[in-house]
Amino acid sequence: MKKLFSAFLFGCFFLSVSSFAGLPEAIPVEGTESGIFTEANTGMAFPEKMGALERKHVLKYKQEEYGVNINFSSSGVARADVYIYGLPDYQVPGGARSIEAREQFEGTVNAIFILEKKGVYKDATLLFKKEFFIKTSGFPLPALWAKLEYSEKDAVELSHVLLTGYHGKFLKIRFTYKKDEEEKGDKAFFSFMTALGKIMDFSVSKQEFLAAYAVFSEKPFSPQGVSSLSNILYFAANSKEVEVIFNQKIVPWLPKGSAYKFSEILAGSYVAGNVKEQLEKGLCQNDSYAGLLQVLKTYEQSKEFDKSSSVVPEIEELAKLEKEGKLKAFVAEILKKTEPVKQNPKGAPAKTMGGE
Repeated sequence: MKKLFSAFLFGCFFLSVSSFAGLPEAIPVEGTESGIFTEANTGMAFPEKMGALERKHVLKYKQEEYGVNINFSSSGVARADVYIYGLPDYQVPGGARSIEAREQFEGTVNAIFILEKKGVYKDATLLFKKEFFIKTSGFPLPALWAKLEYSEKDAVELSHVLLTGYHGKFLKIRFTYKKDEEEKGDKAFFSFMTALGKIMDFSVSKQEFLAAYAVFSEKPFSPQGVSSLSNILYFAANSKEVEVIFNQKIVPWLPKGSAYKFSEILAGSYVAGNVKEQLEKGLCQNDSYAGLLQVLKTYEQSKEFDKSSSVVPEIEELAKLEKEGKLKAFVAEILKKTEPVKQNPKGAPAKTMGGE
């Protein structure tokens, strides 16, 4: 996996700790004292006020990969920093489920405890880690979310840290307020996140799916291949151009779940191949056979990637059927017995469904 930054150095940068040598130099962006500031890479148009907080400054870092920092605050309520960053020649996968997102998130959270050891903070405590869904005008966008407590300059503070991938960049938010104003601070936090979602439009395009598919199909077990599944699954789950049917007899290894080391990657492979074939045909119609062909390819790649990986009897049986020229008919017979695709409340086809 491509290492974007030193976890500690970038963590300090993100935490706005300016007392450490080696942190990137930033300069104010001219013309952002008032009006709307539009971030060039993501198209996010930041107004002067978001929730209860007002925009105070916009900083651009001289090292391009560190991107920009948009700062908001409100006297007596809270302060928030939004960071948009990433290497110029690298597309960060959308959402929070990529390896890169997890690495950046953990690096930032861990930096707080490293800084505690250095005396910047005292009594640092991780209150929770979970997933936060940002309600954008497109798909809901998941973000990794942590809430921490610590003391700084004799004041006990609570701080929310969020990270996600958005339009090829990392998007990080840090929202901080005093613990004795927790109720007011929490209200301001959720109000700010609602306002942030309103200037976002998260989606995965057909082109982005195809780019992710190309990476995954070639090297599904590489860090980039695993991360590309994020865009593949988002597109499959939300696009009206495709539908995917899961049936226990078609994907027989799934009920056993974690019994197989690469079970989830094989499931993602089924989705990838299924959707890719539909897009090539220009037909919104589940193609389980194409999905299974992708599974068989990925299964063979898994043997090369990890020679100690266990044999999956269910997939071996599917491979045998394909070798005998019987797999396509086998799939068709199962789908005949599967109940019709259900419609969701908006009339779009359901993306997954059960069977026998």
